Amino acid sequence: MARTSVWLSWKSALAALVTLGSIACQERLTSPGRCPELCPPNDLEIEDTTLVGVVVSDSSFRGYVLPHESPVMVVSAMDSFTSVAVIRFDARPSRWFPTGGDTAGVRIGAVDSVTLDVRLLQRDTAAKNLELLVYRIPVDQDSATTWDSLVTLIDDSRIIQVIPVHDTVTVANIVYKIPPAAIEPDTITDSGMVAIAIGVRADRRTAVTLFSGESGASPRLRFYVRGEAPNDTLRNTFNLGPRFDTFVGTPTPRDAGFGIVVGNLPAARALLRFELPQYIVDSTSVLRASLQLRLQQPVSGRPNETFSIRAVPVLRDFGGKSVLIPDTSVQGRGTVTVGDTGTVVIEMSRVLRFWRAVSGDSIPRAVVLRADPEDATLGELRAARGGAGASAPTMRVTFIRPYRFGVP
Repeated sequence: MARTSVWLSWKSALAALVTLGSIACQERLTSPGRCPELCPPNDLEIEDTTLVGVVVSDSSFRGYVLPHESPVMVVSAMDSFTSVAVIRFDARPSRWFPTGGDTAGVRIGAVDSVTLDVRLLQRDTAAKNLELLVYRIPVDQDSATTWDSLVTLIDDSRIIQVIPVHDTVTVANIVYKIPPAAIEPDTITDSGMVAIAIGVRADRRTAVTLFSGESGASPRLRFYVRGEAPNDTLRNTFNLGPRFDTFVGTPTPRDAGFGIVVGNLPAARALLRFELPQYIVDSTSVLRASLQLRLQQPVSGRPNETFSIRAVPVLRDFGGKSVLIPDTSVQGRGTVTVGDTGTVVIEMSRVLRFWRAVSGDSIPRAVVLRADPEDATLGELRAARGGAGASAPTMRVTFIRPYRFGVP
């Protein structure tokens, strides 16, 4: 009995201690003056600030995409830029072979008709009575062809066809007949090739965009022919694609004096190096960040053209040949329209979050600004550089400061 009484007394004492401990814990949790030292604040601290002097270095480089590498050909008659498409077609054979066992083949006796097939991608819908002007030019055209070498060859005396484009047509495959005598392949050099230039005119200064051979919707030149006697009842079609195509125009304005140049063809990119407060990239949670560029002149390009500016983080800084991070989920983006003035805003939140996620200085605080699409736009942005005083780029950042733990 004594042993039982001791056991019951021990159980009662233990229960009492547990009860007192619970009461004491509840008192500490509910008492305003006894809050644990690691309590977070009740409210988030959201701040918005504009950082100046963040771009400490900038450089622009041109030539990333050349006109003959582009999937489009820009044909322009604007005051700021005049250009023509240049197409050198594959050689037209002098005979064809109707059957596999025919070694002599059938020679061309006559050309019944010729059609030119071009694909229109973009146009200025405000320009009415649009016409494509087809010029016959020498076949020795290549990547070295310049505006100066071609301008004397595209006068009215060399027009072999005028192709009207209806006012309602914006994107279309245009097929039009060309006089056979005017487009007969070159026989002087015995190359069998044909080269043409395509210009544009309308009731106002305008520009159009045509697909090139790089696009998969290349121009085509089709010869519908008959055989020579005694095979003059046989017919064939020679479907010729471009051996080479490009567009050439008046020289691009010099970039001297402009720190930030993006776009146009040959494509220009701008490398911007940043110096940001340590707390922005190390300890805060960025809700939104935007880079603000002050334009030095209106955005130039094809009338009514809109294009994007992409901010791509730099993996390794080698100037104009820097290695870029291809992941689009960490890139910034802005949109501009030809004729814009004032300020261009580029969203940079993803870039800053990426920089915070990468520890230390393993990734440079730098981005490359490039047009998107880079190989198919005449749009060009020219903005003030980092050392331009009040016109220099700024960055507006909205962020949450880290929790300050402790007694409130």
